[in-house]
Amino acid sequence: MRVDPNVHCGVTEMNTAIERLGGNTAPDDVTFAPACAEIAIAADYSMVTEFGSVSNVETEVIAVLNMVTAKYEENPMQISYDLVETYVVSCNGCDPWSSSTNASTLLSSFNGWNGFSKTYDVASLWTKRDIEESGNNGVIGLAYIGQICQSNNHNLLEHYYQSQTGSMVDQAHELGHNWNCQHISPANTTNIMSPSIGPSNTTRCGPHNPRTPSPRIATAAIA
Repeated sequence: MRVDPNVHCGVTEMNTAIERLGGNTAPDDVTFAPACAEIAIAADYSMVTEFGSVSNVETEVIAVLNMVTAKYEENPMQISYDLVETYVVSCNGCDPWSSSTNASTLLSSFNGWNGFSKTYDVASLWTKRDIEESGNNGVIGLAYIGQICQSNNHNLLEHYYQSQTGSMVDQAHELGHNWNCQHISPANTTNIMSPSIGPSNTTRCGPHNPRTPSPRIATAAIA
């Protein structure tokens, strides 16, 4: 399946508003020590409406995370994800985050929520809302860059694709931003960090994505 040029990461619109942390460039043959990141996943009520029940939503997001983990465990990244908590909203009107469809507003609300009971290194929020950024409804994800294990360690994901592969690419892409990976240029149909993504973007990131240390997990990059 080809890349949909109208579907992309909101960092394209937010690259002047979200902090970019400096880092080194990872060479082609770089290999990092294995690391494990604890992840928490939330889903709003629109996901329950789509999948029919809380348990069905949990099954979906866990299946996607397992695919993301398999991709990140490949050399040279060697990053595993340990799911420490899921939070799925079970009633209409009960979302604890902003009702906005603006990606930056919703991500900021999720970032300031503090509703998980477990500690975590990074967290994702899944939604079926048609999110937008700067009027662009093609946005399907947004993340704070270089914030693993830091205060803004969150990302936002629109459940846009019917295939779990497409959802895997979306989550892997936004987690890449959390790890301090930037978009590759030009966009293509294969690389996870292409600014325009689709289910075909399943190859690991290129060698020119920067990396930055995090205080609790070994230095890592998608490269």
